[in-house]
Amino acid sequence: MSLGGTQKSRFEDRAFEDAFNAGVLSVAAAGNDGNTRHSYPASYDSVISVAAIDSNQQVASFSQQTSQVELAAPGVGVLSTVPYIGDHSVTVNGTTFTGGAIEFAAQSSGVSGNLVNGGLCDSVGNWSGAVVLCERGGVAFNDKVQNAQSGGAAAAIIYNNVAGGFSGTLGAGNTSNIPAISLSQADGQALVANHLGASGTVVNLVTAGSGYDLYDGTSMATPHVAGVAALIWSHYPNRTNQDVRNALTQTAQDLGPAGRDNAYGFGLVRAAAAEAVLAGGSGCNATEPTEVSCNDGQDNDCDGAIDSADSDCNTGGGCNLGQIGDACTSDSQCCSNKCRGRSGSQTCR
Repeated sequence: MSLGGTQKSRFEDRAFEDAFNAGVLSVAAAGNDGNTRHSYPASYDSVISVAAIDSNQQVASFSQQTSQVELAAPGVGVLSTVPYIGDHSVTVNGTTFTGGAIEFAAQSSGVSGNLVNGGLCDSVGNWSGAVVLCERGGVAFNDKVQNAQSGGAAAAIIYNNVAGGFSGTLGAGNTSNIPAISLSQADGQALVANHLGASGTVVNLVTAGSGYDLYDGTSMATPHVAGVAALIWSHYPNRTNQDVRNALTQTAQDLGPAGRDNAYGFGLVRAAAAEAVLAGGSGCNATEPTEVSCNDGQDNDCDGAIDSADSDCNTGGGCNLGQIGDACTSDSQCCSNKCRGRSGSQTCR
């Protein structure tokens, strides 16, 4: 689900609980406000909340960081389906480098000029008729494009300062008279290193149709998790939604601080490892014969239960209460201290 809001609804919460109890596995975007506020429906206990990471496996600056974040997936510079066909490219010496859009920049079916290195383009240069290569960072995208335009440039290309591509914007209310596109760090550095002085033709054109573009957001990350869940579940359709959820969290690649954390949840979703667990394979390397490390966010004995949700836990004398999926009537009956669901059909979560 690519939707969310800050208002929690008891009725909506119950609806998702009912769906989970009926066997549905709901997956939702954690939110893009870049703060620690909970967003709903992602933050309901019955919904998997997904954070966004970049190509360096670092949490995206916009990704919500909350106690409900459960998994992470790629969400920066993701090639996404859009209701238009976008051509954002530069062709140099017969080679075309495809990039992303800079929103609100002028469109063009092709404008040419010799490539020059503008550095950060944080000031106006003498770029009459040139295609200016600007590295991302230092000043806003609009400042870079306006500086290139004021310097007489024919077009501006903003390339990333970290690995991967991106899409940018001049900001609402801003425009330019010259086209501007984005490129990946690798392509931008290649142009600076090998093609300065060569003629480049920049295209920045959008037409109606079905196409692709680079997008950022937890809404881009969420389909990765939903897709992995659907993939592994399709192999073992007799498994429950809770089995699938456990397999995803148990096998996620831990990122950030050791164990579960508010930025990455249990970590990056991994399809092959999760499928192995659902198949009854190991997919997990046991470090303890029974769970005794109960505050590290790890399934140390590979039984599918983590920390206090594992009845083997020996912290404070052990937890002999209900495990995940067991029937309950109150929080105190569950190792996780979470008894959820409608009266008469509550289970430990």
